Amino acid sequence: MPRGTTLVVDRTGAAGPYDELVAAGLSPVGVTITGGEEINWSRGGNIVTVPKSTLVSKLISLAHSGNLKVHAPALLSPAHEGSSRQRGGRGL
Repeated sequence: MPRGTTLVVDRTGAAGPYDELVAAGLSPVGVTITGGEEINWSRGGNIVTVPKSTLVSKLISLAHSGNLKVHAPALLSPAHEGSSRQRGGRGL
């Protein structure tokens, strides 16, 4: 990752991958997606709970403005293609 990049990791459900990164000496931001109405940061500032509606709204806004960047291989992964087809979609 380029210097200055913030690694953001999904902590929804099991936090194992987040905990492993912290144990390896990294400082990711852990995000737990909730059905709530408020964004809440931990005291240390490295864990946040975010309402799903807020997250989706921000992603839509970034996509429409052309400021959403997705790593290309993530769009082409076989796992993504399979799950997209199961939902009747064509991918991102």
